[in-house]
Amino acid sequence: VMFFSTKIFRMAQLDDKSAQYATLGMGAVNVFMTLVSMVIVEKAGRKTLLLIGFAGMCVTTVLLTISLAYVQ
Repeated sequence: VMFFSTKIFRMAQLDDKSAQYATLGMGAVNVFMTLVSMVIVEKAGRKTLLLIGFAGMCVTTVLLTISLAYVQ
């Protein structure tokens, strides 16, 4: 997605200059959030964050299963 982001923004009806600025903005946000995540990982710990992620996926999977049971 990062490699083709300028083309994707052009397909979203942005002109060339705006598409390039949007790509630069997306890259800047990516770098910023990487730095933020490094701080969070150091403070919270990798194991804690891994367990929180697993718990979130488990809850989401259960909710999706319940939703699929009531679709029909």
